[in-house]
Amino acid sequence: MATYSYLFRPLEIGPMTIKNRVIFGPHVTGHWSGEFLPTARAKAYYEERARGGVGMIIVGAASVDETADYYPFTQHALYKDEVIPGLREIADAVHAFGTKIVQQIVHPGVHQIPERDSLHPARAPSQIPAIEEPFYIPKELEIEEIVEIEDKFARAAQRVKRAGFDGVEVHVAHGYLLWAFLTPLKNKRSDEYGGTFDKRFRFVREALDKVRAAVGRDFVVGVRVISSDMYPGGLDVDECVRIAKTIEQTGNVDYISVSTGLYRSLGVMIPSHYAGFEPGYQGEFTRKIKSELTRPVFQVGKINDAALADHIIASGAADAVIMVRELIAEPHFVKKVEEGRAESARPCIYCNQKCLAHIFIPGGHVECNVNPTAGEEFRWAAASPGKAAARKKVLVVGAGPGGLECARTAAERGHDVVIYERDAQIGGQMRFLRALPGRSEPGNILDWLEREVRRLDVPVKLSRPVTEETIDAILAAEKPDAVVVAAGARPARDGRSGLTTEPIPGWQGPNVFTYEDVLNGAATKLGKRLLIVDELGDRTAPGLAEKFAEGRQVTILTRWPNVFHMWGLYWNETAFVYGRLDELGVRVVPSSWVKEIRPGAATCFNVFSSREWEEAADSVILITMKYSNMETYKLLKSKGVKAAYLVGDAKSPRHIGDAIRDGYAAALEI
Repeated sequence: MATYSYLFRPLEIGPMTIKNRVIFGPHVTGHWSGEFLPTARAKAYYEERARGGVGMIIVGAASVDETADYYPFTQHALYKDEVIPGLREIADAVHAFGTKIVQQIVHPGVHQIPERDSLHPARAPSQIPAIEEPFYIPKELEIEEIVEIEDKFARAAQRVKRAGFDGVEVHVAHGYLLWAFLTPLKNKRSDEYGGTFDKRFRFVREALDKVRAAVGRDFVVGVRVISSDMYPGGLDVDECVRIAKTIEQTGNVDYISVSTGLYRSLGVMIPSHYAGFEPGYQGEFTRKIKSELTRPVFQVGKINDAALADHIIASGAADAVIMVRELIAEPHFVKKVEEGRAESARPCIYCNQKCLAHIFIPGGHVECNVNPTAGEEFRWAAASPGKAAARKKVLVVGAGPGGLECARTAAERGHDVVIYERDAQIGGQMRFLRALPGRSEPGNILDWLEREVRRLDVPVKLSRPVTEETIDAILAAEKPDAVVVAAGARPARDGRSGLTTEPIPGWQGPNVFTYEDVLNGAATKLGKRLLIVDELGDRTAPGLAEKFAEGRQVTILTRWPNVFHMWGLYWNETAFVYGRLDELGVRVVPSSWVKEIRPGAATCFNVFSSREWEEAADSVILITMKYSNMETYKLLKSKGVKAAYLVGDAKSPRHIGDAIRDGYAAALEI
């Protein structure tokens, strides 16, 4: 069993001591009410990570100002006393497991979205708009407004203390208001709050003075900073070291948490697997800051392994590590490592689909593609699904992520489970994502699910399709009490789409393929001129373009305003994907579709003007809609099987997280 010399040592942070060096880091969750108050969902979410053994939890940034709402990311209202009782419940729940809890406090500044409150526009040091909202020009703060906001930080900190938390973390990072005064990208002032370093730092100094005076010395005050703006014209690591040192020299802080990047460099701040960053990628910048400080320093950034975390601390790069996505995926990571069960920890695949993209949806909240209980802990226990009232025989048809999760959970509940898979390997549609360049990491969840079902002695019968010819024999042999159909979906070979709702004429031609054909090896010869026709707007089209670009002229034709339109921005992959396509010379034709395919060409049209043209194409790959594989389900119904469940793409083609959640829910119901 691996040993960790540093990870489980206590750490003194000002007036408090945390039991180990793993911190559940701050992030937007959306687990709050419409009135921006704590909920049962929020309480259960943090309680589960405390139950899982973390030393400290930092609850993500909540605004100190009632006129500064950064919807849809608004958390809870630290500007009103009504928030205190609910926060006290969260603190009590976390403290019950010996875990400390700190609240991050923020003023969003230019990242406020004023559509919700037209009387209060975004405010900033200067009239420089946010890169994501350039049409909303902020109001330049007047000095009396700066003083007022400093006072609001102090009052918010007092509320957190009254709620029984152990500390506050003042958010001086990521381009929010306090950091905006520090970086020359945002601060163009010439008064006492702009120009020289000391003047740009004045707002931070005054805010920290007031926060410390408000809460006293028996309460932790931390600060989040960044190690670089990661953007041309911004602050570099040496300047950020100076900022961190100056913050420490105020005498008001007990720790400094170090992240990196602005909204302008969001893909570096919260990178997806496609970015290619190594685990612990922020380490050297954090190390430079720590080497100049005496207060504890925390490091964040894709720290997904206990040995790595221990090494970071042992090498002096940081005093503690912050995990976020890793602990969303596996709330009990710390406990499993401590008990010598690290291999049983569910891996994060860094897809950013449910933890990040989902919070952009009005009313959305943090979930997880690989952990069906994330965000649902108040109704689904994350630690264990519980034992079933009676043991049943469960037949699962399909070994994709939904079927594997269903089998795993049903077996955990005590059922006798068997899996039938038509293909010679597990994975379903996830196999095709895994085959795209830079997309191997999502396959980690398949590896984990396979290990889990093997650990639970669930037989996985590969190359065993359940068809009209085989179903009677399978039902007779297995005698299932319940059957779960997780047979997945297949790409629309006919090119049917939501745009035209009809097949594309010419789809039967030998030069026309689906993405599945080219990724499973069925299509062995693609022509020099490759046309990829994309409706899904996901990772598939750019991934295929990258995979087959060498030696070919590749064109992506998409009905959307741009390739990867639907998800790239929210998954934090746009900059990396677009940059790669540009390097490869891939041509993108937006707002267009195919009218007809012929040998050597396709007739295309603009979806708005209806203008037509001929596009040369030796081979055409269709990425349009998908059809659910419901044949087995219909067969079961015809055979009188009443306890039949549809999960994942077999029910409705969606994302991996939906399939896994479907599988989990079905296993709970059986």
